Amino acid sequence: MPDYTLRIRRFDPESGKGRRFWQDFKVDLEPERSVLDGILQVKGRGGRPRSPSAARARAAICGSCGVRINGKSSLACNTKLGTASELSQRDDGSIVVEPMGNMPVIKDLVVDMDAVHWKKVQRVTPWLLPEGDPPGARVRRRAASR
Repeated sequence: MPDYTLRIRRFDPESGKGRRFWQDFKVDLEPERSVLDGILQVKGRGGRPRSPSAARARAAICGSCGVRINGKSSLACNTKLGTASELSQRDDGSIVVEPMGNMPVIKDLVVDMDAVHWKKVQRVTPWLLPEGDPPGARVRRRAASR
């Protein structure tokens, strides 16, 4: 199994120093595995970088695992370790992982998605709006009135 190096941008507001720093972690995974898998492997070994906010879906749908990989915005769940290493701009082929640059950083790779992302999503009006109550509400009322 190939060895990859994840160079992760760290930030710990509780340290009192308020500084950001880089830390390298070795991961031993197949090239087809995702960068998110590598981050979770490091976290599981006690390396403690906080993973991207609520990175649960692993299906490249929700965007909660959004980070910058080698300087480009990417989904960690959808970026393969082998590809990221090949596209690395570093001589040693290490994969540079940073939090998204357009949101406030809470800790390590965790960003405050409420500050920007979710507020915008909530302001969007759906194209199709149902008339009246949602179907589930009507069914419950009928069952309760019997």
